[in-house]
Amino acid sequence: MVSLLLYYVVIPIGLGWLVFKLLAKFSPYLPPEHVQRHFAEDPPKPKHFRAARLEEKDAGVSVRSLGDFEKLDDAVDALYAARQGEPEGKEGKVAFVAYNDRLEPVQQIDL
Repeated sequence: MVSLLLYYVVIPIGLGWLVFKLLAKFSPYLPPEHVQRHFAEDPPKPKHFRAARLEEKDAGVSVRSLGDFEKLDDAVDALYAARQGEPEGKEGKVAFVAYNDRLEPVQQIDL
């Protein structure tokens, strides 16, 4: 009975965990070029979140920082506050994104 539990439950879960760990190690996330340029100018502090406004225009994507926050909840609140002040029916695509210190998007709000 224990061998069946080990064979059908523990080993497949362990192998799945190992596959995810290997994928995370050997295929890192590469953020878009415009985000890399913005963060290279002014990188956030470790363990902080940055709220940003991304606007797609004909000339490319512009990134504007909304501030750095210690907690994700504060960054998300800043995203929603900036979204409330955004006029409706604007040309182009606008998104509000919260990034962690490794440039990974953790929350996104599209208009």
